[in-house]
Amino acid sequence: MHRFYMMHSFKAVHRQNIATASLFLAAKVEEQPRKLEYVAKISYSTLNRDVPALNDTTSEPYTKLVEEITYHELLLLQTLGFEVAVEHPHPHVVKCMNLVKTSC
Repeated sequence: MHRFYMMHSFKAVHRQNIATASLFLAAKVEEQPRKLEYVAKISYSTLNRDVPALNDTTSEPYTKLVEEITYHELLLLQTLGFEVAVEHPHPHVVKCMNLVKTSC
C-alpha cells in the first residue's frame, strides 16, 4: 500500500478499498488464493458490523463490492507496474539471529 499511495492521493482512493484489494492480491501472489466471494463477504462484514452479512451473491451490494475489489486490484497492479514479487526479510533476520547467537 505504501508504494501505491506514493502515486495516488488518499482522498482519491479510499484506503479500505485498497486494503481489501491488497489482501486479495497478496493471497494470489503468495500462492494461497482466496475466492473473491469469501474476500468480499469478510470485507463487508468487517466494515459494516451493524448490518446483516452479505449472503446473497446476486444482490446489488454484493455485485458492487465485487466490482470495486476487482477494479482496485487492477488499479493496484497497474500502479505497481505488475511488480508484486517482494523479498521477505524473514530469511535475513533468521541468518542474523543465528550469527549473533553463535558468536556469543
